[in-house]
Amino acid sequence: MTDDSAIPTKLTASTLTSQVEEYITTLIKEQSLKPGDLVPSEMQLAQALGISRGIVREAYRSLGTLGIIEIKSGRKPRVKAFDSSVLEMLLNFASTTAQVKLSEIIELREGLELSCVTLAAQRITDEEIVELSHEMDNIRTCIEDARAFIEHDLRFHNLIAQASHNFLYTLLLQALHQQIVLSIKGGFELQSTQEQRRRIIELHQSIYEALSNHDVEAAAKSTHEHFSTVSAVVTTNKPNENK
Repeated sequence: MTDDSAIPTKLTASTLTSQVEEYITTLIKEQSLKPGDLVPSEMQLAQALGISRGIVREAYRSLGTLGIIEIKSGRKPRVKAFDSSVLEMLLNFASTTAQVKLSEIIELREGLELSCVTLAAQRITDEEIVELSHEMDNIRTCIEDARAFIEHDLRFHNLIAQASHNFLYTLLLQALHQQIVLSIKGGFELQSTQEQRRRIIELHQSIYEALSNHDVEAAAKSTHEHFSTVSAVVTTNKPNENK
């Protein structure tokens, strides 16, 4: 809960909305508010600061868009739990406006997933190994079905992120969801021969086996080979890169 006495009595600069935004973020920090904790209502701030509720409402809407404040109809504003929604929105905009290339997405994925798999090899639990085994079976079974393959390949890599037991990796991969689907789809379509599809299975299998054995070096090597293979295919087919 917030302390009303901590609300300043006057704002003087021209950009009142930005000042209210700054005040709320400072209040969250100084009072060590946690997700779900209440922040001052529109009326509380408007009365205490001597400004209109419209200015406060505009500030709260801006903070809501940034994922800092949770605003629901009929409820007081609260601190919002950290999630991937804002970053995901920005990355999706970059993709849909062709500001990023498939090759760039794959490079970013490789960097993230190399870190993930290194930690996962050290921290993965027996239960997570079983889940990863199920997805490995699914990948092997649906290797000729693009839609099913994308679903299970995505799940395979998300499980590795979860097995890193670092929430930020999971969050970043969630934010990159659309781009990752794009990279999986692009890589799958460009590796259409039986030999290439067989190689896809082999690379995933080697990653799974390395994680099952808690072999950090082998897990990193297999992951690097996996993305190097896809990168090589994409580089060879640059005209299709942004499709």
